[in-house]
Amino acid sequence: MTEADACDMKSRPHQRTRKACQQRGFTIFPFTSDRKRMSAVVRQEDGTLLHHVKGGSDRILPLCDRYVNETGDEVPMTDEACERIAQQVKKLADMGNRTIGVAYAVLSGTELPEDEPTEALVWLSLLGIQDPLRPEVADAVMKCQAAGVTVRMCTGDNIDTAVAISRQCGIFNPYYGDLAMTGQDFRNLVYDAYGDDERMAKFWPVLDHMTVMARSQPLDKQLLVLMLMTRGEVVAVTGDGTNDAPALRLANVGFVMRSGTDIAVKSADIVLLDDNFRSVQRAVVWGRCVNDNIRKFLQLQLTVNYVSVALTFIGSLMAGGRSSPLTTVQLLWVNLIMDTLAALALATEEPSEECLKRQPIHRKAPLVSRRMHVTIFMAAAYMLGLTLSMQAYGNVLFKAGPLGGIEHSTIVFNVFVLSTLFHMFNCRKLYEEFNVLEGLLSRSPLFIGVITFCFAFQVVAVEVFGDFMKVTSLRSEEWLGCVIVAIGVLVVGFISRLIPVCEPSFEKTFDGSMLDEDAKAVLARVDNAVTKAQATTEEYKEGIYLDKARRLRARALWNEARHHHLHVSRIVNAFRRTRVDRLEEGRHLGVI
Repeated sequence: MTEADACDMKSRPHQRTRKACQQRGFTIFPFTSDRKRMSAVVRQEDGTLLHHVKGGSDRILPLCDRYVNETGDEVPMTDEACERIAQQVKKLADMGNRTIGVAYAVLSGTELPEDEPTEALVWLSLLGIQDPLRPEVADAVMKCQAAGVTVRMCTGDNIDTAVAISRQCGIFNPYYGDLAMTGQDFRNLVYDAYGDDERMAKFWPVLDHMTVMARSQPLDKQLLVLMLMTRGEVVAVTGDGTNDAPALRLANVGFVMRSGTDIAVKSADIVLLDDNFRSVQRAVVWGRCVNDNIRKFLQLQLTVNYVSVALTFIGSLMAGGRSSPLTTVQLLWVNLIMDTLAALALATEEPSEECLKRQPIHRKAPLVSRRMHVTIFMAAAYMLGLTLSMQAYGNVLFKAGPLGGIEHSTIVFNVFVLSTLFHMFNCRKLYEEFNVLEGLLSRSPLFIGVITFCFAFQVVAVEVFGDFMKVTSLRSEEWLGCVIVAIGVLVVGFISRLIPVCEPSFEKTFDGSMLDEDAKAVLARVDNAVTKAQATTEEYKEGIYLDKARRLRARALWNEARHHHLHVSRIVNAFRRTRVDRLEEGRHLGVI
């Protein structure tokens, strides 16, 4: 279902259809366990009667003597067609679907029948309904975890059920040190550690390893969200019930299922139209893709701006202030490449799940990373040095007439534009990727079109619009020379990715000013609850709950170490068995 279909369904068009049918008249024959079907006879606008039937496919198919083919025509139901439909029914049934057949018949007469019609039906379609088991959830959770997104489950079920479900989803794994606790235990843990720096330092590792909260109440979910936000994390909450509304409203981003309650929908920021957790994973992919595309565009913008400003200034000094290496029209063309066309080429690249293989960028990280600074500096230095060299010695290298002549100026302009276009390939990559052509055809079809247009227009501008662009046509060997020296920027971009770069790290700090009013209200509520609990309960004063959580975490870490030891032992034993088998095989061969 598309987004437009979903929006149309929210407008309830079936209500209008139902009212129209009520006005014209209809008769419903309800479902019975004997017939395994239900039907309705509806009077059409032209007065004819249409019999709609749906039910078990094995009961509907024998009642049909015709079917609707691929072109929408009614054709006789042959044995071959019946067998083909039966095979489709079996295929869907083997996949765990409940198969439903849909058929219709145009009735004779104009009076609504009191009994269900017995006329032969026209087979319309076959439907398969599957139980709401989401097999892709485990894969989506795994990809989110690989992307540095910690997935936690808060549920009202008991802890055994919660652990079993979270194991199937890949959320909970005790061998990795994951913890599961009830909402009451988590609440006691927060009350035990809150307000004490020493205890909070012991609380954070427990929070990092807690992935399942069972028997949770709305306050427990709010506490979890608030503690994570206090840690400096960006928190997203998914839910569909009324009890999820406070946490949805408190989180940085609230995802709600379309089938959720009205209160939950109003409290969330984003509605998942497909009620699927995979949409959260796609949201992460798209978010990172948009961020990367903006940074790619900035990488090109900064490089070309640095070069154009420095070239105009230094080139004018080299010419004694008499002229600039680039004319006004030429600078306008360069700016058109940088702004409009570069935005179309770099900012519209389709997302790829490759971005899920790296850790998230901290919210305080600069938009231009150190890796980008290295690429920008080296590419700008090469392009500036290249264009200044062309201005100083281009007439000699290309035998382009006198220094400062129109042919010489054309070569300088041509080299600058071509190097800019080739540098656009470098700007497609922001990290240590060496293949700048990777994903060009699959994810960047518009990039190919923009680059092709820019190259073609540059040729036309030089060869055809010489008077307007203040250039002259070049010989084929001059074009070849310009391309060869300009393509060197790709080599410079490759070398820049070989330089090791250490990105800055950011501490997880709490900034109370970033909390909204709801979060501050919950924080005040926690303060009051902690003060009251610590004043009336000795366990909170002595840190008993925190000690219990530390022992629970120690047990989980022990299981993780044990699992690692068993895994290494299995590998060593397998290697030994392989070695023994090869030695035995060698002895047998020697005997023979």
